[in-house]
Amino acid sequence: MVLNSDVLFHPQLLTDLLTARHEDAILVSYRNGTKYGDEEMKVKMSGGLLLDISKTMNPDEADGENVGIVKFGKTGAVVLLKEMDALVGSGELRSWAPRAFLAFSKMRPLHVVGTNGYPWTEIDFTEDYQRAREEVLPQIPASVPLQSVATSEER
Repeated sequence: MVLNSDVLFHPQLLTDLLTARHEDAILVSYRNGTKYGDEEMKVKMSGGLLLDISKTMNPDEADGENVGIVKFGKTGAVVLLKEMDALVGSGELRSWAPRAFLAFSKMRPLHVVGTNGYPWTEIDFTEDYQRAREEVLPQIPASVPLQSVATSEER
């Protein structure tokens, strides 16, 4: 799993990705009229597969946005690590992981799993944090309080 730590998301998104029938898959929020700017990691897809992923993609050409959660099977993880090692080996120490995902998708299919309307947001700026608190968090079910979970000593 690759999971960006600045993403607040409904737990169903992770369940949907992990249970997807494809070994290698990326979670994508389909456009649905969304206007993209320079900050979003935009994606282009065809036939349920990732074709392109980039922040610099022309927003009008984007089919959706990368959520920041990707899964790889055993074989796919080996391929991804080779791509990431190649980026580092060529001196591209600040390249985004999605650049490795794109290289991966040229060698092995990276299937798209949609968000199906479940809420999520990336938190980069103060405005993102406010949106996360006011709009996204209220749509996410509360987790089980820690005090109600029995520890191994109590069982």
